[in-house]
Amino acid sequence: MKHYILFTLLVCFACSLNAQFTQANHAPANGETYQMYQCDSTGITAGASGLNANWNYGTLNKHMGLLQSYTVSNVSSAQYPLANVATAASASNISYYRSRPDTLYYFGGNISVGAIAANLTYSSPALFAKYPMGYGSQVNAITGGSIVASQPFPANGIFTGSSNISVDGTGTLTLPGNKVFTSVSRIVTSQTINFNLLVPGYVIQNTYDFFAAGIKAPLLSIAASTLNTQLGGTSTQTLVFLNSASLITSLPLDNNVLTTVYPNPAHQLLNIHSDLPSAVQIFDLQGRCVFQNFISEGSNSISVKPLKPGMYTLVLNLQNGTQKQHKIIIAP
Repeated sequence: MKHYILFTLLVCFACSLNAQFTQANHAPANGETYQMYQCDSTGITAGASGLNANWNYGTLNKHMGLLQSYTVSNVSSAQYPLANVATAASASNISYYRSRPDTLYYFGGNISVGAIAANLTYSSPALFAKYPMGYGSQVNAITGGSIVASQPFPANGIFTGSSNISVDGTGTLTLPGNKVFTSVSRIVTSQTINFNLLVPGYVIQNTYDFFAAGIKAPLLSIAASTLNTQLGGTSTQTLVFLNSASLITSLPLDNNVLTTVYPNPAHQLLNIHSDLPSAVQIFDLQGRCVFQNFISEGSNSISVKPLKPGMYTLVLNLQNGTQKQHKIIIAP
């Protein structure tokens, strides 16, 4: 299931076990962006719950070419009339929410698990938050609505189910490059969807999202799904995604490779010279990737005109598996 939708639950914890989720630091808001790399999922499990957990995913293998870039925007949709905000990575990966000061509801969007690709419209929405929430909090809802499938064959039907959201752990998270985050909290979202598309079936999914202080989007997301249909039997899948913001310090720095960035401050164009081909990323002060591209060896120019004035971190992920960083300023 494309339950990357949980990626849109944007969280910024204070460095305290007593931190609380509120609408301001948790709900998706217009204009926010973030990026997630898909990773190999073989042998990956969610790890322990509880206080002082130690989650070690330092050996994750991320795929630089498999990137989902999410944008949050205000919406007014005839299909989702009660939704007021949506998160989209593509036309086939959109999620719709209603954000309120005391609650966050999920009204549907695209799903994909196993052989099934479909769109869900909730008449009884999933309750994704009841503010304030902290460690130990749980919220439940009975869900239901309509489902329109495009794969493995076009079909319309209905679904019923339930949702459960819990803040089930706090601790330390280790990511590739020996990047260690402390004061991390984990949100678990569980959904059961019982559907009827010519034949009955169900999907059960548990999504584990890890959040750290100072980075609003989840650093890591693990979605484990089970699909059962009368025709296809039972199948399972696990999808793992890594926040691109973790790449800021996830690779060793290489002081032997020459890279230059100018002018600084920059206005419309930024010139980059590198001795090696590189993947270029620019991060804002909140750790969000606001630009990404690839450059060849030698001199290159990129447009920074769309970026807001301010200070950024430019990261060059070099072809030799190392990294160079530059602080840059975008001028008005």
